Amino acid sequence: MAKTTSTSQKTESKTAPKKKTEKTSQAPQLILDNTVFQLTVPVASIEAARLEALKSAQTQVKQDGFRKGHAPAKLVEKNVNDQYLTQRILEMVLPPVYQEYLEKNNLRPLTEPDVKPLSMDPEKDWTFEVAIAQKPAVDAAKYAEIVKTTKKTHELWQEKKAKKDEQKEVSQEAIRQQQLQALLTALLEKIPVQIPELLLRRETEQQLHELEHQLEHMKMTMQDFLRHSQKKIEDVQQDYAARALGNLQVELLLGAIIEAAKLEVAEQEVTDALKQQLDKYPEKTKPQITTRDIQYVHATLLKQKALDHLLHL
Repeated sequence: MAKTTSTSQKTESKTAPKKKTEKTSQAPQLILDNTVFQLTVPVASIEAARLEALKSAQTQVKQDGFRKGHAPAKLVEKNVNDQYLTQRILEMVLPPVYQEYLEKNNLRPLTEPDVKPLSMDPEKDWTFEVAIAQKPAVDAAKYAEIVKTTKKTHELWQEKKAKKDEQKEVSQEAIRQQQLQALLTALLEKIPVQIPELLLRRETEQQLHELEHQLEHMKMTMQDFLRHSQKKIEDVQQDYAARALGNLQVELLLGAIIEAAKLEVAEQEVTDALKQQLDKYPEKTKPQITTRDIQYVHATLLKQKALDHLLHL
């Protein structure tokens, strides 16, 4: 679970794209509010977790006058950092209560939750406000009709355009990418895909983290990057939030199309793809295949099938 925060839960990320104040029927809201609920942890569970945390700390703490692991619990408690003790208690009591709530209410979060403490009186039940991002509904029932209409009217599928591209020696892959972009743009114009605020925030933070990692490899700081790009940090955050929003919309749209078209990836296809990747490594350095690797390859192949499906409609 995510660590608790002391700030109040906001319905909009600072890095989220700015939304227009005027609402029109033609411009649906793209960012959804998070699903918010409260959790209560009984004081008995908290006390039991506190004793367990102190018992664990007792084995590690060396106190003057006592052998390591033999200091009295009350003495250990006085010397253990309060923040550390509270964090250990939260790690023990929150996850099971959170999971129980999700199962009881049939909730399937798309990312780690945001947790805000509401009350943490040591002699009473603890209460928390939890925000999660749920998978939004995407109605892709008319996706095939939209794709076919786009192909009939868009210049990328016109004979004159094709001949012109041949004269320019445009690669087939470049044409394919242009056509996919045109189809996805047309689909997103006709099929609203809303993104939960928390999911957008997490994706934006991940992309910004990757940017910082890339800058480290280039031996640059964020300040160097801002100076060279002549941008403020708020501008960079806004750019990455817009990029994250677009990426998430495409992912959820393709997911809805995969379900509508009932596309599947056979186990043998995944096995073959993994084998191709492993064949690139010398025998002695071949990495171990993990469950995450299998899931990633499966998702990648499924996405590829969805894109090929759109092109061949």
